[in-house]
Amino acid sequence: MPNEIAQRYATGELTRVQLVDELGRWAYPSEVSTDGCDWLLVSTSESFDEVGRALSEGLIDNAIYDAILDCAANFSQSSRARYAAMPLIKCYLS
Repeated sequence: MPNEIAQRYATGELTRVQLVDELGRWAYPSEVSTDGCDWLLVSTSESFDEVGRALSEGLIDNAIYDAILDCAANFSQSSRARYAAMPLIKCYLS
């Protein structure tokens, strides 16, 4: 789960590059659509909301959050499947 990966980074088990790589390649589920009236959504398990939670809990900083967001945006679902077994796919912090 994304939040657990962020916790591993916070305890020093992962480097920044490993963290961004793992969370950038994570297959996040699609967001649940609302009925147009109720905009409050229950967060789906393993969703990108967990990365936001890691940011708000201080497990990651804004630069890491932005890098994960950029990395995740660069990979389509088919790319994630193709690269899932490859180590460190060059999503680095700028």
